[in-house]
Amino acid sequence: MHISALRISNFRNFQSLVVDPFPRNAIVVGENGAGKSNLLVALQLVLDPALPRSARRLRETDVCEATLASTPLADVEVRVEVELQGFEGSTGALSQFDGWIVSKSPLTARVTYVWRMEEEPAKAEDDRADATAHDFVWRIFGGSDEARDASRIVDEMPLTVVPALRDAARDLASWRTSPLAAIVEMRPPSRTLIDTALATIGEATDKIAADTALLATGASLKSRLADMSGNHLGIEPTMGVAASRGEQLVRSLRLFIDGSRSRDVSDSSTGGANVVYLALLLERLALRTEDDAQLDFVLGVEEPEAHLHPVLQRKLFGFLLQAYTKLVLTTHSPNIAAVADLASIVLLRSDQSTGVTAARTVPTADLTPEELADLDRYLDTSRAEFLFAKAVILVEGIADVYVVRSLAERLGFDLDAWGVVVASVQGTDFGPYRKLLGPGGFDIPHLVMTDGDQDVKVALSGLVRAARLVGGVDGAALEAKVVAVRGGDATIDLGTLYSEAAAAGIFVGQHTLEVDMCALLGTELASSISSLLSPDATTDPAQRVNDLLSSNTLETRKSLLLAVDNVSKGRLGQRVANEILALQENHPLVRLSGEELSSNPLRYVIDAISAAAAMVGAPVVIPTEAD
Repeated sequence: MHISALRISNFRNFQSLVVDPFPRNAIVVGENGAGKSNLLVALQLVLDPALPRSARRLRETDVCEATLASTPLADVEVRVEVELQGFEGSTGALSQFDGWIVSKSPLTARVTYVWRMEEEPAKAEDDRADATAHDFVWRIFGGSDEARDASRIVDEMPLTVVPALRDAARDLASWRTSPLAAIVEMRPPSRTLIDTALATIGEATDKIAADTALLATGASLKSRLADMSGNHLGIEPTMGVAASRGEQLVRSLRLFIDGSRSRDVSDSSTGGANVVYLALLLERLALRTEDDAQLDFVLGVEEPEAHLHPVLQRKLFGFLLQAYTKLVLTTHSPNIAAVADLASIVLLRSDQSTGVTAARTVPTADLTPEELADLDRYLDTSRAEFLFAKAVILVEGIADVYVVRSLAERLGFDLDAWGVVVASVQGTDFGPYRKLLGPGGFDIPHLVMTDGDQDVKVALSGLVRAARLVGGVDGAALEAKVVAVRGGDATIDLGTLYSEAAAAGIFVGQHTLEVDMCALLGTELASSISSLLSPDATTDPAQRVNDLLSSNTLETRKSLLLAVDNVSKGRLGQRVANEILALQENHPLVRLSGEELSSNPLRYVIDAISAAAAMVGAPVVIPTEAD
């Protein structure tokens, strides 16, 4: 059994949030303030047995501000709908959900929490205008009939939430708050064993209590108490071991983290204590399900990466995501997002103007199984960070990442400060990533920066690639123009085609990045190549750059790229990035004017950076033709 759909109306960040289908394991990601914790609270309103009734009585501050801006409080209804599937083979679930079924194919039960003004038809209009949260009532019902009370769902399929800010060691040290208590109560030691242990403890207590020092301490304390209170309290202080009854003995049980029982959980690291706490919690929930105390359970964990190093994050939550199908995790960690099945990710994005949050999931219908598998592998730790970005620049390789980041910084645009991620797709197949980030997917503003590749077998292949990424009628028209130019049509301005692609968010170079850098950063490129060549190398990168600048031909371009191929492109990108950051104020790049930029081969990179800045509203000045 699992949650199959979630709908939230008018609650906190969510004016009308729909996650349908809801992933069996949901990894909820998003920026701070997007509503990840609020999504868990919404689920708690329906499913959490530990949530006090008072917490289900909402306040006006729990109502979505965007709703209150246009709707009087008296007319507001907060609603959380949870749909459940996967219980066809459970007789208990079929019985419990009788009357809650909203679909038979697939078999689906719905449970709804609703909070609205108490129904009083005769209530005067002026009273409604003065309504407060105290005039509202809540209920949990099953199916479509509000008369079908469904409050028992919190016991049958409970949601247990592990908060982000917690002291696991302290919770485990207290019998009242430790999951160990419930486990021992469900699987207690035998009564015979307890009685035997108590007899042994009693003998040991008598021996310890007979110690002269302890007797003297007890007598002194007794005398002091008599002086302080006379005979009013009736206290007879004696020394002994606390566990003198069976219940006390069981409650004195503690979990140790070594075989000699000398170190308890408080001696572990904070991260280690959190892992132990989570393991005990899962054990308790599993035992309750085995004992038919509940039909099933959902586990919610806020920011599970807290206090865990990256390798342990991947190991622990890789296991959880494979072993369980009823997890709802909220996280900021790309390490957890990296081990998650791509289809399990729920991205929350908040509209900055209204504060309203929408949920986005992977557009599985638009991606082939092969593309989905490729994207799953793609989301390793370094690339999963684009899930948390305000905008993304997609580039071909790691060298492009280094160069774009350093150019942006030198031009005054702090990518990290504005939440812009530069992500390499390790090739030229941008299509699946555009689908993933596009309006039908995560809907993250993004653009593409790609080589022009004019020297490959298919001339102007960079523009052809751009046309196919644009797609639709506009893409077909652009590709037709590219084909016409390739066929010798001199009536079409090639520069216009690059501008059309850029207008669609595809920034295309003339050749490769290294060739296009020569006019503006040739000295820095040559210096970087030279620093990476072996000491006995005879190649002269500076001469090859000068040859290309003197005559930009197929031969001189190939000569330069042969020098580039003698070193690692990734390391070359790092060296060039360092050179860019060290540029002096009198360098042409730093004082570049719009007129110089218009004809510079590196314009497409600078235009891409400028477009990314515009996407996030960054107040930076990057040269344009109008300057």
